Amino acid sequence: MEKTILFIISFVSIAVCAIADSSYAAFIAGMFIISVGIMACMTINVERRAGAFKTLFCVYPVYVISAYICSLSFDNNKCFAVSDSMRYLQYYKNSEDYFRGWSYLADTYISYTDNNGLYNSYIQCWAAIGNLNLDGTSVFYMTLAQTLFGVLSSVILYRIIARRHKKKSTKYAVTFSCCSLFLFYSSVIIRDITVTLFFLYALDYLTQNFKFRRLIYLIVFGFVVWGIRLYSGLFYFIFPLCYIVLWFTKNSSKRGTIVSLILLGISVLPIVTFTSIGEQTQAEIEGYEEFTMERNVNGLINKLANLPPGIKQVTLTLFSQIAPFPPHSLLVKSKDFSQAYIGVDHMVYELFWFFVFFTLAYLCIVNSRYKLFHKEELILLIISLLYIIVNTAHPDIRRMMPVYPIIYLLYLNIVNKCSQREVNYAKNRLRILYVVLFVFALIYRG
Repeated sequence: MEKTILFIISFVSIAVCAIADSSYAAFIAGMFIISVGIMACMTINVERRAGAFKTLFCVYPVYVISAYICSLSFDNNKCFAVSDSMRYLQYYKNSEDYFRGWSYLADTYISYTDNNGLYNSYIQCWAAIGNLNLDGTSVFYMTLAQTLFGVLSSVILYRIIARRHKKKSTKYAVTFSCCSLFLFYSSVIIRDITVTLFFLYALDYLTQNFKFRRLIYLIVFGFVVWGIRLYSGLFYFIFPLCYIVLWFTKNSSKRGTIVSLILLGISVLPIVTFTSIGEQTQAEIEGYEEFTMERNVNGLINKLANLPPGIKQVTLTLFSQIAPFPPHSLLVKSKDFSQAYIGVDHMVYELFWFFVFFTLAYLCIVNSRYKLFHKEELILLIISLLYIIVNTAHPDIRRMMPVYPIIYLLYLNIVNKCSQREVNYAKNRLRILYVVLFVFALIYRG
């Protein structure tokens, strides 16, 4: 009965939003998304399938309504909080070509061009379907192209969590889906949540027993992510390597696992360093650093970016995990309901993520609870921190988002192994720290 009610709410939410948008295409897209979500739920073990459906039907209406509200900010050539969506709308909204051509994709894979060829082709095809087969595209219809990946990510996240936390798996999955970065970046046209979905599949496979077909999937997914964002794709190939390491070191000590991973990384580094990809990557990093400095000439990020190497990466990593800070910075800039909604959304995920990331950090560093991690968890933690540190060249939190589900899973694992008193003590300390940081931010900004 509960599942039926939630499904009805999901159906009503897309119907109402499509009517408000005057878009039959949006309704069809919304029904397509929920159909794909149902098929994803059907791949989950029968014992856990009911929780998967509950997760889907709880998350879906929230994501659809959020997509509609956010789409209002991009009408009339306006944008708020993120500008990339405007670029996709300008380039592809009126497209009537399903496919740009194989040469375009060849540039992505053969010439190592970071042209987002696969993702751009997907957005172009989505627009062409709306223009040629339905009643045309709207901003809301185009935004649903991204909502698809957010909804799927929530289902896969549930599947991962359910293996470790059966009783509260739905609660944990829905909480993360609705309170984290997932919600906003599933509500705007931008490729980061798409990359995140494939990182979730990597997390899913690495936390299960070794199977050769999963290794093949990881390699294929690496090429898919490559077509979405070159550098994320190159990084993604660390997952099949780690999958092999876990296979070889199944019965070895944690120290042996870490040493094996480091040796693998060292062996790959010269290959990347002395190729055109390495040179291109270095140029890209330098370009992001310059862009970041230009955007924050008088800001705190600029000052942190000028710190000595090593210290700079640590401070930028820590600072990025409380962004946007202060949390109300976007809300005070809002001029209408849609922008105010985006501002509130940013406040929620900033507060949520601060306590997830720093509670994990506190328990691991201060209480030495990292010793409770299994070897695959230690490897996943190293990968996550490495990915975040690499992205401090352009400390935009959305670029770090693909590893956030990994950190969230590690957080849940540690919190459930520690006593409630220990966790509460850590969070009380962090509340005090948060207030101090908030006061400092207000004083610093004058």
